[in-house]
Amino acid sequence: MKNVIIGVLVVLVIVGAVWYFGMGGRHYFGMGSEMHMNSQMDSMTDQEDMVQCPVMGTKIKKSNAYSSTEYMGKTYYFCCAACPGAFEKNPEKFAK
Repeated sequence: MKNVIIGVLVVLVIVGAVWYFGMGGRHYFGMGSEMHMNSQMDSMTDQEDMVQCPVMGTKIKKSNAYSSTEYMGKTYYFCCAACPGAFEKNPEKFAK
């Protein structure tokens, strides 16, 4: 039972980290429409800076990526600390 509780807590922490870093650390709760419009303008100018983490599938800015690595001539960007290790264990699974 204790292992189940620990497992659930670990999953919640990982999901929370993916959600937080996937939004680039921006939280829109309680912000007015002016802030929302500014975020839309930012997102339009930063579209070319957006990449997808090959492990989790989270869309992130290159500048906000946890880390990156090169594999077969292509750079891959990761959303959190768990993703680089998973990619390195089996890059063929995640490289597209």
